[in-house]
Amino acid sequence: MNYKFSKTIAIIPFFLLMACSTKVDVQKETESLLQADREFSSYSVQYGMKKAFLDHISDDCVLLRADQRPVEGRASIEANFARFSDAGSILSWTPQKAIVSKSGDMGYTYGIWQSQLKDTTLVFKGTYLTIWKKNSDGKWEAVLDTGNPGID
Repeated sequence: MNYKFSKTIAIIPFFLLMACSTKVDVQKETESLLQADREFSSYSVQYGMKKAFLDHISDDCVLLRADQRPVEGRASIEANFARFSDAGSILSWTPQKAIVSKSGDMGYTYGIWQSQLKDTTLVFKGTYLTIWKKNSDGKWEAVLDTGNPGID
């Protein structure tokens, strides 16, 4: 076989792979992530914080909360939530920004959360950060969530 011909044949798979790779539209994925975070908040208002978290987190999610150890994994998070009641308050949040990786499968959002006690005007506010990844179905799931209390 001719050396020049075999060298040409050898690089064809490389060009085929390059042509087949899809370029991620990071702006589109960023909007998708912001929308996922907004829907997560709306779900919390409609169905309660506990159900919202359990329906929007990955199985290996970690929650970082003030004055407690990290809560790791769905089973631990569910057990931790069993100690609290959604009946007295409504938790919502507004993402201010999302950043998505170049690969389009991981990102984070941050913004302002608020918890309003039902039947009162009493509102607590703070900041939050949620790290997200896409699952095998292409849906965003929270893999880490943390927040801080105390803003005006």
